[in-house]
Amino acid sequence: MPELPEVETVVRQLEPEVEGHRIEQLEVLDARWSRPVPPERLGDQVAGATIERLGRRGKNILMGLDGARTLVMHLRMTGNLILREGEEVIDPSEGRRLYESERSTEERHLRARFVLDDGRELCFTDLRRFGEAF
Repeated sequence: MPELPEVETVVRQLEPEVEGHRIEQLEVLDARWSRPVPPERLGDQVAGATIERLGRRGKNILMGLDGARTLVMHLRMTGNLILREGEEVIDPSEGRRLYESERSTEERHLRARFVLDDGRELCFTDLRRFGEAF
């Protein structure tokens, strides 16, 4: 399970990569990730929003959006956020790869995909399907 230091690492590495970018689309691929909110509704609420800040409260990742909205994500046991540029995961040698505890970019482990305004994708992957957002 990602512990507090790992969650902090995700936030610190993700913050400079996504802050100020607009979310073109949020595609929720697993309805359990956003329950009880229907995936389409969450996608509609987040699409077009600008990421103003990224933070952490306990083990929750807080994505502050314009309009005083916040998307809260919890990695749970095997969740992860992976930033992809095209088909490639950003190289760790550049100091830009996100935390990789239970890393998998396979489609069957993909629970949600944020498409950013610069064409990159922020993927929420989770082998065990315990991670969530609200």
